[in-house]
Amino acid sequence: MTMSSRRTYAVGPDLQCLSSSASRIQSDFALDAYLCSSSVAKHIMDTICIPADPTQATITQTLTCASQLSSHLKYSSGIQDQGVEIFFIHQRNTWASLDVSKEMIMLLQDHFHLRHEFLQMLSFFRDRVKPNEEAFCGAARSFSVADRSHLTYVYKYPEKKEVKAGNPWRIRQTGIYHVYDHHRPSSTFVIVSPSPNAQFKTHLEDVLRDPDIRSRIFLHPTLIHAMLIASHLGTWRRYLEYYDENIIDAELSSAAANFGESSVCFQTLQRVRAVRKDILISEPLLSSTSNILSEISQFHKQVELTQGVGKDKSIIIEASLIDFQKEALSYNQHSTYLTKRAQSVEQTVVDMLDWNFQLLAQVQTKLAREDSVAIRALTLVTAFYLPFSFVATMLGMNLLEFDSESRNLVVSKQLWLYFVIAIPLTALTLVCWKWNMLQHPKSYKHGNLEKMDYASDLEMV
Repeated sequence: MTMSSRRTYAVGPDLQCLSSSASRIQSDFALDAYLCSSSVAKHIMDTICIPADPTQATITQTLTCASQLSSHLKYSSGIQDQGVEIFFIHQRNTWASLDVSKEMIMLLQDHFHLRHEFLQMLSFFRDRVKPNEEAFCGAARSFSVADRSHLTYVYKYPEKKEVKAGNPWRIRQTGIYHVYDHHRPSSTFVIVSPSPNAQFKTHLEDVLRDPDIRSRIFLHPTLIHAMLIASHLGTWRRYLEYYDENIIDAELSSAAANFGESSVCFQTLQRVRAVRKDILISEPLLSSTSNILSEISQFHKQVELTQGVGKDKSIIIEASLIDFQKEALSYNQHSTYLTKRAQSVEQTVVDMLDWNFQLLAQVQTKLAREDSVAIRALTLVTAFYLPFSFVATMLGMNLLEFDSESRNLVVSKQLWLYFVIAIPLTALTLVCWKWNMLQHPKSYKHGNLEKMDYASDLEMV
């Protein structure tokens, strides 16, 4: 079975209780303390009801607790026999928990008979402290149970953020669970947004003011999915263009390097690796987008087959979904090219750093050789003057005197003190030198080397 596969169930949703994955997901949801916000004051759920009559305005409502949601569901089920109802759940930001209670989620699941895939979709919107699962969307799923068709997926896309410095691009996500009732017919959407003022949420609220748009969405509810994809798919081009410019800058830096002067340093390598890491995210996300579009297309055909109206509009929607798939494929191909190009630039920077290190080692070897020549010269001069210094020292001591009358050299009886002191000191010096020579290889043997500051060495080049 592929990641995006269509399933049809001839029996009711109670069959999911027999599934081990369903029970596991239910259990994980109940135990997950990071999924829903613990602050009751932050719990909020927005609803939009689109009547079957397009001349009637949409009905919007904000619910803040489970009791309000329960009353709303009872009221809407009595009068909303035909139409589209949208429930908005959101986060404060992409890494925050959902601003809704678990009781409200369970009310939605029980009332609309949502399967365990609904909870699986919500699990992507939990509180995080690290950017884990940034390139993972899960599987897009469309299936039918009795007279209901279900479609669920998590759509991830880039979004530009206003920042003072650094990378302005972030990966956002929007989750959708869509239930279409073939018997009524009617549609129910649960849309999870990354923020209260998410771009798609604001755009959808604006276009629903138009009666013509409301009529089209009622007849073709998959338009909402197409609108979501269209709202963010084009940003992939600007996202990849930003990293393309970074790669070009790194290429120019490495190309401008010359003997004796180079603008390539360890920070250049870090930037190229960061670019390659961010580009790698785009490949699985764009592949997931293609799978999502395939599931939307299958779901759309099933819904249109039931309604049997607006065939021309249905063909237009289907053609739009195909165009979106082609566009996602083109971005994916460009992403693959940029990844290989970044790898090539990274290898070039590494080679340039190696060359700079070799050049630095060559210069240091030359300086060491010059120092060695100077030391040998100094040693030779010292050896030449050592006998003269020794004789001058001996003659300058009080232990030796020159008798002016006899013109003879008079040796003191305490001359032995000179040798008694000098010989032990010489022996002690030799012992210390030998001990130091024995300790030096041991430090290498036992690994007691001081840590080198490689960053400072790299900065030198």
